[in-house]
Amino acid sequence: MAVKVIKPGLHTTVQDGGRWGYQRYGVSVSGPMDSFAQRAANILVGNDDGEAVLEATLLGPELCLTQPCWVALCGADMRPLAGGKPIPMWRPVYLPADTVLALGRAAAGCRTYIAFAGGLQLPHVLGSRSTHTRSGLGGLRGSTLAEGDELAIGLSDPQLLPILPAQPVEAASVPWSVSPSICPDYADSAVVRTIDAPETSWYAAGALERFYGQTYTVAPDSDRMGIRLAGAQHGMHPLHAGTMHSSPVTCGTVQLPPDGKPIVLAADRQTTGGYPRIAQVISSDMPILAQLRPGDELRFHRISHAAAEQLGQEREHALTMLRTAVRLAGKR
Repeated sequence: MAVKVIKPGLHTTVQDGGRWGYQRYGVSVSGPMDSFAQRAANILVGNDDGEAVLEATLLGPELCLTQPCWVALCGADMRPLAGGKPIPMWRPVYLPADTVLALGRAAAGCRTYIAFAGGLQLPHVLGSRSTHTRSGLGGLRGSTLAEGDELAIGLSDPQLLPILPAQPVEAASVPWSVSPSICPDYADSAVVRTIDAPETSWYAAGALERFYGQTYTVAPDSDRMGIRLAGAQHGMHPLHAGTMHSSPVTCGTVQLPPDGKPIVLAADRQTTGGYPRIAQVISSDMPILAQLRPGDELRFHRISHAAAEQLGQEREHALTMLRTAVRLAGKR
């Protein structure tokens, strides 16, 4: 045991890279809502991108580390404290044994990812440690964290050990962090880019203009399954009403129910859906959407497939450069 839960936070779960390969059986992928922050946190502590981390939502947990450990916190700023003292986001932090790591309310954004060097060691369920609370799969009991839960940490990569000259007696961070140029801006409004989806052509040009011209508000009943959006919609009925059959969906699929209020499917999405798929949020913008809170606003912006691919490549390049920089820092 290396992590003991003192306070669980509002909705804290274990998430890794996701439960891939079982969608044909109706099993949700799960995984992180904000894959960029989750991957960055893992990279900062020398883990593989897909190692299991903690995902905290809006209000973070309070944890006691029973062994020395490198940690990294990326995503929403929950004003983390280690031993009662502030520690930085987006950089590796060394925590001695018996340190209490406490996260508060998110000052900006919605979700924070806590990565531990070595990763969280829990049993794999269908090849993943990710928690899917609706079906009770993965994580701890298939549920959110609870007071008194204990989590084991695996063996860490020694590449980070030379970063600090000696084993500190209190929390200590490195003098560098993720470049602000690749860190998302967690604002209360956002423009989210989309590409066309299978049923985009079902809508008349005027209907699509209204869809892309509307400012939406994130609804309070949004969750890890889907981001529900509120906003007046008129004349958004598809040209082929009544011909939709249940079809595959993926993370970022924008469904348009008859009430005209879009639903953007997220990490805990179902595997098929019966509503028209009017748009598809590009993968590199899903982290932006995942960090919006209830009441925040967003607009959709339509781009080409080529532009979406370019943006995805740029994000992967940024993460590759981050991993290279961390490895070089560990060799100094």
